Amino acid sequence: MKAGGATGAVVRGYASPEGTAGFDNVALARDRATNTAAYLNAHGITAGTAEGGVLPGAEGDYPRLRRADMSFQY
Repeated sequence: MKAGGATGAVVRGYASPEGTAGFDNVALARDRATNTAAYLNAHGITAGTAEGGVLPGAEGDYPRLRRADMSFQY
């Protein structure tokens, strides 16, 4: 990414809707973004986070809903 000219990034974390009342999917999504941004910062890309959230979907969609999306500045 840095070699490609990226100067910064914004990361949004997302989670799937499964879980119990005691399992905080919003916190999971936030942690996903925070950890991804920390990785990018450690590798020379200035990264911050933005609000993500819980994405709706059926059980078969869950794997692709658990993610961190990044947008890069050049």
